[in-house]
Formats: sequence, C-alpha cells, structure tokens
Amino acid sequence: MALAEQAATGGRYAGHSHDAYKLLILFAGTTGLRWSEVSGLKAGTLMFGDNPEVVVRSTLVPVDGRLQFRETTKGRKPRTVPIPRSVASELEVHVRPMAPTGLVFTSPTGTQLRASNFARRVFHPAVERCRALDSTFPEIVFHDLRRTAVTLAISAGANVKVVQQIAGHSSAVTTLDVYAQLFAHDAHSSARAVDALLNGDVA
Repeated sequence: MALAEQAATGGRYAGHSHDAYKLLILFAGTTGLRWSEVSGLKAGTLMFGDNPEVVVRSTLVPVDGRLQFRETTKGRKPRTVPIPRSVASELEVHVRPMAPTGLVFTSPTGTQLRASNFARRVFHPAVERCRALDSTFPEIVFHDLRRTAVTLAISAGANVKVVQQIAGHSSAVTTLDVYAQLFAHDAHSSARAVDALLNGDVA
C-alpha cells in the first residue's frame, strides 16, 4: 500500500526509529477499525497464530480537550476482527516488548495519538506525497481506510455478516445500506461465476 510507505517516511521525519506509522496504516486499511479504536488499541487485545485477530473492546476519545479511554465501542459491545497474516506478523514483532495494557500505536514520544495531530503531521502529508507520485491517487481522509478494508474483504469474497463484523455495524442491514454499491458489484461477479458453471467453463 503506497500510502503506508509514505506514512512511514513521515514517521522517520518525525523521529520514529521504526515503521510504526506504516504498520498503523496497513492495520487500519485491512481491518477497518475506526480511529478511536486504532488509537486506543492495547497489545493484549491482539491474538496471533494460525488465525490472527483483534478483539475490539476499547476506544480513545477526546472529552473536553483531553483523551480518555472508554471500555466500549461505537457498537456498544466488543467484536472480533480478523487480521491478514502478513500484517499480523509485523504486529507481533512490534508488540513483543509491550505489556498487555500498552498502547500499540503512539506518538514518537510514546504519548497517546490525537486524530488532528496525526492527520496534519502524518496522514495528509503522506496522501500529498502519493498524489505527487500518482496524479490519480484520491484525496482521502483516515476514515476512508474503513472503506478500503471493506472493499478488500468483499473483493476477497467475504459475505455480508463478515463485513458487518469488520465494520462494527449493529446490523447487516446497516452494512448493506452503507456498502450497497460494493455488494452490487460482488453480485455481478457471482452471477458471472454461476454463468461459467452453467456453461461448463469451470472444471
């Protein structure tokens, strides 16, 4: 993901000794977690092995100008989201020295991440660098990474219930309403696959 590479460049400029920002972008763009869930992610909620996943149960939100942890999510209950193995492998190395309660992603000084600071110092500059390299690269904000994760899941053949779990929607109806166009494309792909079967094009 080009954006992740550019975010890592920004991280080095900011004084990072590792590619934590690259990993943050990859994680958000493949799991669909919201900013408050990513910034409030604790090492102990990550599960590795054959089927890596994250249990999303807390958020970090601004309250009267101060960041506060909340042991709840927008959907009001924990959810389990799968993590691609390649991303999980990097995460496992990244969190190895951390305590279970340690924040997975922090600022260069180890403090909690603020959405506005991250957007201004890392995300938006990374997007602009991508656009300088490729004029077709879209103007996006961090929240668009959720759509990226959902698009990847649907393209990989995930059904609506899996996508609902990734997005953290309260019901599959909401998921269908929000991502109707993506599922419409998926439906046409399914119809073509059935047509190939009917015509004996698939062994």
